[in-house]
Amino acid sequence: MTVRMTLAAAGLLIGSLAGCDRTEGDAQRAIDRADRMVTAMKDRAMKVVPAETNALVDSLQAAKGSFAAKDHKAALATALAVQNKAIQIANSLSGKSTELSSAFMAFSGELNAAVERIKRRLSQLSRGPLPGDIDRAAFDALQTDIPTWEETWKAATREFQSGDFGVATARADSLKQKIAAANTLLGIKAVAPS
Repeated sequence: MTVRMTLAAAGLLIGSLAGCDRTEGDAQRAIDRADRMVTAMKDRAMKVVPAETNALVDSLQAAKGSFAAKDHKAALATALAVQNKAIQIANSLSGKSTELSSAFMAFSGELNAAVERIKRRLSQLSRGPLPGDIDRAAFDALQTDIPTWEETWKAATREFQSGDFGVATARADSLKQKIAAANTLLGIKAVAPS
């Protein structure tokens, strides 16, 4: 009876060790596959969806970290999730590029007119005392900031032309927010796009 129990225990131990080896091997293969997938799409994805791509790279590093810490189950699960996310991002790049390009071009068409309206209003208000509902510090800050907008837009345009849609869109969004804040401060009604 004791010999049988000893053999059964040895069998369980060997089985569990084999299971550990299998999990370790599966995790290593999954990490290697995820690494290849991320490497293949990373450069293009960084130009379109940089935040998502950085998160994907971080997840891959987490899988490698789990593997190094001998947590093969976590490494395997994370690596498989990285593979799935890499596929999703790769499949979305074409549509996302088109979406960002359209939004950028639409804003490009509205930008000059919006900035000119703000400049005209600043010029009008600079000729006399400010109305009581306009904060002097915010007004002065806007006058200082508006000359930098042109260089920001030029940089965004260069990035857009080089295919760096994510960064170009982030710059354009920053300008949109500044224009919206200036319109609010100066009491300019937003003009609906034609």
